[in-house]
Amino acid sequence: MGRTTGGAIGSAEKKRGRKYTAKQRTFLKLYTDNNFQDARGCALQAGYTESTYLRAVSDLKDDVLEITKDLLLAHAPTAARSMTQMLTSDEPIPNAQTRLAAAKEVLDRTGIVKPEKVEHEHKVTGGLFVIPSKQALVIDGEIVEDA
Repeated sequence: MGRTTGGAIGSAEKKRGRKYTAKQRTFLKLYTDNNFQDARGCALQAGYTESTYLRAVSDLKDDVLEITKDLLLAHAPTAARSMTQMLTSDEPIPNAQTRLAAAKEVLDRTGIVKPEKVEHEHKVTGGLFVIPSKQALVIDGEIVEDA
C-alpha cells in the first residue's frame, strides 16, 4: 500500500494546493497505512500532542477525503478486472456475491456506473398561445399596480 498511499498523499497535496508540513505528511501516511483507523494514535505518533491533535486532524479532514477518493480510484481497475473474471470463470468463486458487490461499490464511488437510460416521450398537441399585453389596474382613477 506504500506506493499507492504516497501517490495519493502527493496527489491530494497538489489538488488542494497545499504544502504539507513534515508532521502532516507523517500523520497522513500513518493514518492511511493504518486503514484510516485510530486518528488520535497516528497523530500522536506523528508528533502532535494531546492538546493539538484534534485541531490537526480537523484541519486535514478534506485532505483525508481527497486521499480516500484517490485510493478508491486506484483500485477501480482491480474492481473492473474482478467483475470480468467472475463473468468468464468456469470455476466456482468463493464469496462471489460479496466480491461483486464490493467491486460494484468501488466502481460506483469512482464514477464508473452503468449508464441509466431515460426514455422521454413528448407529444406536441397544439400550437402557439398568445397572451394579451398587460394593462394597468385602475381603481377610483388611480393606478394601483401593473396587472
